[in-house]
Amino acid sequence: MIILFLNTMHTHNDKRLYYKEAISLSNQGHQVIILGPYDDVSSSDVNITIKGYGKTKYFKRLINTIHLFKSCWKEKADILQCNELDSWFVGVIIGKIKKIPVIFDAHEYYPSRFENKINTFIEKYLRLLLKLFMFILSLHTDLIITVSRQLAKDYKFLKCPIKIIHNYSLKFTNNINNIDIKEKYNKRHPILLSIGLISLDRGLKKIIKGISVLKKEYPQIICIVVGKNTDSTDTQKEIKKLIKKLNVEQNIDFIGWINFSNILIYLNIATIGLILFQNKFYNNKIGLPHKFFEYIRAGIPVIVPEGSILDRFVSKYNLGITVDSSSYLSFAEGVRKIMKLYEDSMLNHEEIKTIADKNFSWENEGLKYTELLEVVFDNVNNKI
Repeated sequence: MIILFLNTMHTHNDKRLYYKEAISLSNQGHQVIILGPYDDVSSSDVNITIKGYGKTKYFKRLINTIHLFKSCWKEKADILQCNELDSWFVGVIIGKIKKIPVIFDAHEYYPSRFENKINTFIEKYLRLLLKLFMFILSLHTDLIITVSRQLAKDYKFLKCPIKIIHNYSLKFTNNINNIDIKEKYNKRHPILLSIGLISLDRGLKKIIKGISVLKKEYPQIICIVVGKNTDSTDTQKEIKKLIKKLNVEQNIDFIGWINFSNILIYLNIATIGLILFQNKFYNNKIGLPHKFFEYIRAGIPVIVPEGSILDRFVSKYNLGITVDSSSYLSFAEGVRKIMKLYEDSMLNHEEIKTIADKNFSWENEGLKYTELLEVVFDNVNNKI
């Protein structure tokens, strides 16, 4: 099969799309073409081709959608996989004309996109409009993939089959090390790690204030933030002022965006993995982000928001501590509790790894994902 990934926002090396889905398909002998808003990029996998239609500066999503339509039209494919609402729209139109099966990979609950961002009255009607838009697209879609049971339940109003492919982590190589990085953090303890996009609604200010409190007990504490800050420029300036005011410049290290392979180095040295989403957003409450599964597959105990779906995983499998993510004092207390568990020898990295390998393996999900696409392809071809 030739599977065409349609993107208007996702990067060519997105963890789920490239490292998990595309490589899983490639391992089974299928060809994958990734179309998106970037320049052409070479892939290390012979079965994966990355084709970009260039970057746009103004009206990005609108222009990207137009470029995506033109690029998609030229490609030959057996299945179209769409990864955003606008790329789903493009996929449905082209799929209908060319009689190609269409799959939508839904990573979040889109009707909640405007939650707490605009007037409640307007948000209510935008939510209904978005649900209607998705409902119409689902009438011409062969399969929707979601990442959790809750998300599948939320999308029951759609009129096509819905299957769950969890966002579980790949298995890590245990011997990945970097002498320079190990030396840089050699005397730091504990080492807190936050992977992925970071912002105020992902708990950045709570982490900073919590670090300022913990610094009194753990002078060498450091929080390594690996990822991009998505806050506005003004908000980022305020954050820098707060860091300086609280005198924690030496206790927070912003690494920025790095390749997935390099993230493994930081997972190897971390003491605690952080997820401090603010629960006022519905997508935060139901989210099962990559980093949660990456932390535990590396054997790292986690701190997650109480009341979230992650809370259930952590409580059931004893993978860390849940905290009130809206309180920096609760976050600080969560760090203390985990450090106490370390001191009392009640935390075992290998035990956490074993739990993750057994219950949260992408290797198994990847096979399920590939089989789903093969079934869709066979079903459509049998009808022709």
